[in-house]
Amino acid sequence: MKERQKLQEPFLVEKIPFFGKNNLYITELGSKDIVMEFRATETHLNPMDMIHGGILFALADTAAGMFARLAGKECVTLCGNMNYLRPSYEGKVEAHGKIKHQGEKTWVIDVDIIQDEEIKAIGNFTIFNTGERKLNELSQYILDR
Repeated sequence: MKERQKLQEPFLVEKIPFFGKNNLYITELGSKDIVMEFRATETHLNPMDMIHGGILFALADTAAGMFARLAGKECVTLCGNMNYLRPSYEGKVEAHGKIKHQGEKTWVIDVDIIQDEEIKAIGNFTIFNTGERKLNELSQYILDR
């Protein structure tokens, strides 16, 4: 995988319905980190007009898992934890994932949820690598961007 690069344009993975339906984009990708972007609309808000915590958890989990998949691993999330520090509101939110441990079978990835240059939540995810996989067409396309 290349050193971290900012993609020329945010990349929406149209072939993954969860991404398309939830406005998830990959904006930066590196050998040790990933940045994903989410555009929260009123449909993502809880009754207090804040982004629902489950949506932010899903964003962080997706960033951690996508990083591992793009590194050529079949993977599943073993454990995820999220600490919510401040409320997030409608608009652009970023997930900044950084690998903290890269073992043979498990990886630990920390994910900061950022909005308006302020950390809103901190997540920690343990990813289990079930083994090497052949890069599919979608993964190769993302890596080549």
